[in-house]
Amino acid sequence: MSRALSVVLAVCCVLSMGIVGLPATDSPSPPTAVDPTQAESCVDDPNVGCVDNSSNYLSLNASDVVTISQNDTTLDVSTAVATDVEATTRSFSVEAFTNAYRATPREDRRAVVERYGNELENRTADLRERERDALRAYNDGDITAEEYLRTLAEIDAKADVLWELSFDVRNRWQAATGQRNRDPYAGVRADLFALRSPVRDEIQAAYSGDRERLQVHLTTTDTGFSLATYLADGTQQVYVRETYLGSVRRVSTGDDRYGDDIYDALDRVRTLYPWTLSSTNELPDLNGYGGAYRADKTHPQGRTTVFLDGQSGRVFADHQRSILDRLPVRYTAETNASNGLTVGLGQTHRGGPLNVTVTDETGERVPANVTIDGRPVGETGDDGELWTVTPYGNSFVVRAEHDGETVTIVRFARN
Repeated sequence: MSRALSVVLAVCCVLSMGIVGLPATDSPSPPTAVDPTQAESCVDDPNVGCVDNSSNYLSLNASDVVTISQNDTTLDVSTAVATDVEATTRSFSVEAFTNAYRATPREDRRAVVERYGNELENRTADLRERERDALRAYNDGDITAEEYLRTLAEIDAKADVLWELSFDVRNRWQAATGQRNRDPYAGVRADLFALRSPVRDEIQAAYSGDRERLQVHLTTTDTGFSLATYLADGTQQVYVRETYLGSVRRVSTGDDRYGDDIYDALDRVRTLYPWTLSSTNELPDLNGYGGAYRADKTHPQGRTTVFLDGQSGRVFADHQRSILDRLPVRYTAETNASNGLTVGLGQTHRGGPLNVTVTDETGERVPANVTIDGRPVGETGDDGELWTVTPYGNSFVVRAEHDGETVTIVRFARN
C-alpha cells in the first residue's frame, strides 16, 4: 500500500542514551493535514531556513513530506552490513588496488588504473541508484523503516571505501598520464558527497554492533530526506542531523557557475549561512569536486557542513551537529487550569530539536505520554523531559497525558 497520503516520517530506531523513549509501532499514523508553507528564508535559496544568532539550516518543504511513522526497534546486532562491506573491501579497496598495481609490470599499470577507475564510477552510480530505489520503496510501503535504514548504513559504509579509493586511483592516474592538474574522478567524489554523513556513520555503527542502541528520526519526501539523532558527547548532549534534497543535486543544466573556484563557492555559502561563516575568524574546511562544493565550519554551537550544487547555486545537503545547551531556544508553556498539569516546550526550528517537559500543580516534573498532532512521540523520561523533532508544518499540537489527566498546547513553528 502506498504511503503517499501520509505527511511526515519520524522513524525511531532505538534509544541512544536514554534521552527519550518511544512506543513501538509498525504502521504510520493516519494522514494529517499539513500547512504547505516552507521554512522562512532570508536568503535566495528557498530551502535554507534562517535562524537568528545560530546556524541557518536546510529544510524540507512541509507540502512535499510523504509520511509520518514511528518505530521503536531494538537494532539486531546483525553482521549483514559488516559482512557485505567486508566483501567489498576485500575485492575493491585501496589495499586491493595497491596490490594489483604493484603486481603488474610497469608498462601495463595504466590499464590497471583505468580498470579500477571505471569500476569506481560504476559502483558509485550503483550506490546512487540503490539509494533512490530504497527511498521510493520505503515511501511506497514496499520495505520497512528498519530495512531502509539498514540500506542507508550499507551504502554509507561502501561509499566510505570508494571515497578513500578515489584519491589513490586519481594519484596513480595522474602519475601514469603525466596530467597532474586533471582529476578524472572528481565527479565520483561529488556523487559520494551525498552518500555519506555522520548520522549514517552512527546508524552503520549500530547495525555493525559497534554501539548498542541508536535512535533515529527520519523524514522523507519523494526525492529527499532528513535523518537526525541525539547523542552524548562526553558531558554534552548533541543533536546530529542530515538533510538531503535530491531535487536540487545535478538536476539543472549548464556549466558550473563557480568554474571550480572554491572561493567563489565560499562567497555563496557565506551568503546562505552568514552566522555560521562569521561566528569565528577561522575559515571553513573547503573543497570542491565535479561541480559540487563542501564547506565545513566549527562554530560556538557545534558544527555545520554545507554542500552546494555548482549548477544551480543551491544547497543540496547539509549536516548539523548542535550542542543542545548552546542553541537559542524559545520556551513557552500551557497549563490546564482544572488539573494543574503544565506542558512546557523548548522550540528551535522546523526539523530541529524540540524539548517537552510536563509538571504537576506543585511544579514537579512528572512522567507523561506525549503526542504531536495526534501521533505518539514518546514519554518524558526519568528526568521529566522528552527530546523529539519539531514538525515541518506551520503549526502543531502537543498533548501530554499523566495519570489520566491531559494538557494541550498549540504552537506555530519557528521558521
